Amino acid sequence: MNSSLLSTMHRALITLSALQLGQGPRAVVLKTNQVTEADLREYYADWQRLQVVAQAQQARYEPGASATPEQSAQAAA
Repeated sequence: MNSSLLSTMHRALITLSALQLGQGPRAVVLKTNQVTEADLREYYADWQRLQVVAQAQQARYEPGASATPEQSAQAAA
């Protein structure tokens, strides 16, 4: 097995994201990223927290329907 510069946690987070995006059969994605099902279980809660943060950040920067053009420009900057 090849050595990776990324930690197991980082490889597991990448794998969970890849699986969510449907990037191939599960066994292939796990093998490619050199993680196990146990690794995914161990870091799943961390991945969920990252998803919540990413969604909150995206919602924060997306102008609402009532936003003025100036507010939309500020949000995009």
